[in-house]
Amino acid sequence: MVTIATLVLGLLQGGTEEPTFAQPSVSEIERAPSFSKGERVVATHYFYWYRWPEEHFSELRLHFPDEAEVSYKSAAWHKGEIEDMLAAGVDVILPVYWGAVDHYDKPDVAFSVRGLPALVEALDAVAATGQTPPRVGMFYDTMTLLSDTRGGEPVGGRTDLRTSEGRDLFYRTIRDYFCQVPPRHWARIEGKPLVVLYSAGFASGWDQGAFDQVAQCFERDFAGLRPFVVRDASWTGVRTDASCAWGAAFDGPHLGEGTVQIGAGYDDTPVAGRNTPIREREDGRFYEKSWRAALRSNAMLVLIETWNEHHEGTSIAETVEHGRQYIELTARYASLFKKRRVLRGDSELHWPDPRPRPDRTWGETAKGLGRLEWGAGKPVVGLRPILWEDGPFVESTGTSEASIITQGAVLGPTYLYFQVSDHFAFDVDRDFVFEVDYLGPDSRQIALEYDSRGVEATTGGAYTLVSGAERGASVDRRTKTFKLRHARLADRQNGGADLRLIVSEGDLFVFAARLAPAGRR
Repeated sequence: MVTIATLVLGLLQGGTEEPTFAQPSVSEIERAPSFSKGERVVATHYFYWYRWPEEHFSELRLHFPDEAEVSYKSAAWHKGEIEDMLAAGVDVILPVYWGAVDHYDKPDVAFSVRGLPALVEALDAVAATGQTPPRVGMFYDTMTLLSDTRGGEPVGGRTDLRTSEGRDLFYRTIRDYFCQVPPRHWARIEGKPLVVLYSAGFASGWDQGAFDQVAQCFERDFAGLRPFVVRDASWTGVRTDASCAWGAAFDGPHLGEGTVQIGAGYDDTPVAGRNTPIREREDGRFYEKSWRAALRSNAMLVLIETWNEHHEGTSIAETVEHGRQYIELTARYASLFKKRRVLRGDSELHWPDPRPRPDRTWGETAKGLGRLEWGAGKPVVGLRPILWEDGPFVESTGTSEASIITQGAVLGPTYLYFQVSDHFAFDVDRDFVFEVDYLGPDSRQIALEYDSRGVEATTGGAYTLVSGAERGASVDRRTKTFKLRHARLADRQNGGADLRLIVSEGDLFVFAARLAPAGRR
């Protein structure tokens, strides 16, 4: 039988000949171990696409301790990661597989095939020391269903898994992966090789027939076995062995059918073109809170998102930024999970929800100022109004004094949002005074909501209500003062605003606004 090493030699040497993978023998498959029914298993997504310094080393949020040693072609690098996974109590590695059927030599996806022989070599090296290495499932990154990712036609196209061509591509991707990983290293659940599917959004269509064909063809090609398929929740209208949902590193734990997906946090700020909010790790508290939810669940399979996706800051592997903290946390909770232990209490989070990124693109001149002041038609220095759907306004700069005019709604209140420069204050815990000069409704019809640390208020304190007090009223101008206790000012209101005036009736003419720390008006 032709060996896998021979088949991929051309690719390893940088050649372009498309490989043909050999199927393992029946005896190899029959000797492969399996997790038993009801056995609890911990798995993690392994991003092995890194090769210093050319591949996937730009825009990293987290960093390897020794970048020069990192390469998907290096068995030594894989071996170090595998040993760390063993220390963390991880049972299953889920390599992110971008194998592009008929285009395995495409430069940005070629790592998928070029890196697996080194991974297998590393697994064998760990086994040779007397240890049992983690077993290997498949994390099928379905982005290769996009023509542009795969290198196929048509440009901009998505694969339709309801067609014979689409179903063939879907199955061959799975088949070729399990031809590259020897059965002795397969992760099998109840005897079935594990396949975890990423999002359905890269397919133009699918149905149960696509999944039935995968099962039937796998059974034909791999000694009567069918795969254990864990579909992402986006694959609607079909049945598989289990389900999961991507995004737990950002959202918090996702409970699926037989699984729970968890993560340590999310921060992709170095990646160009993104403006995703940040899920703070909070020194491990977010991860622990997620693990405690997993302990309370009836799930048999934990999916940790991720081992080392450093661009999006979701990694639990050793990094410069976090050391081995998350390896140690994983070891503790993985042991509890397998023992079916449940812990009392929960972790309190400083950020119960993902936080907006600080907006450093404006208001830099406000840094270090003792007070901010805004006036219609004047240069913006650290305080500005924000247009939003429920906060429309027009700016008047006619012959009379410049002003902002809110446009009163027919039903319900209207709002006037203000944003405070993050260079002046962001995610603080301080008292401020906000003043507004205006004409319009009676003072009793004007209130303020601000972003505070009062978690009992609406949406975790983002809309803390204060009524304020009027002072210095005259024929042509009134001033209302609001005291902001324990203000947070973390851009958590609509449009990234920090506070909003509430107008219960009529139009409001606003001439000026001021914000200062309490005692510094």
